[in-house]
Amino acid sequence: YLLLGSLLLALVVSSIPAYLFSRGIVKPLGQMADTTSRLTEGDYTVQTGIRKRDDVGLLANNIDVLTLRLQEASQESMKLEQLRKNYIANISHELRTPVAVIRSSLEALCDGVVTEEALVEEYHREMLSGSIHLERMVNDLLELSRLQNPDYTFEKQTVNFVSVIEDVVRTCGHLAEQAGHPIRL
Repeated sequence: YLLLGSLLLALVVSSIPAYLFSRGIVKPLGQMADTTSRLTEGDYTVQTGIRKRDDVGLLANNIDVLTLRLQEASQESMKLEQLRKNYIANISHELRTPVAVIRSSLEALCDGVVTEEALVEEYHREMLSGSIHLERMVNDLLELSRLQNPDYTFEKQTVNFVSVIEDVVRTCGHLAEQAGHPIRL
């Protein structure tokens, strides 16, 4: 009976430190499991809150650092997405201008609003200029997509600035004049 009593007493006394020791490991692991679950759900603000100087603490610290990096990457991704949306909106706006010039000129010609030979020829030139401008913008978009290729090389060309300005005035001149703001070169 003495031996059996000693054994039971030793079991009770050793169970308390074993419980405390296991709780010191299991509780932080549960916190880390909760943190990683919230990370997988997209909550990049969560932290483990564990400050220990052992392997469990090192793992918790690494999870906290990972959380911060994922939060930074998420913010950067949102910025890039906004830039992409702005870029697409700007492209859409820029493509509409030459299309509007071509369409308005075609409508004027088809509806018989413009019948004078000199004006018809001028409208044809405007449509040609608008289509060239549109083609140039589409080519620029294709060129931008090629810029993502690391093997891409730039081809430099001289630009006749005067002809660019003349194209702009010729393209937008009628629209500006209709709005009551004539453009003179």
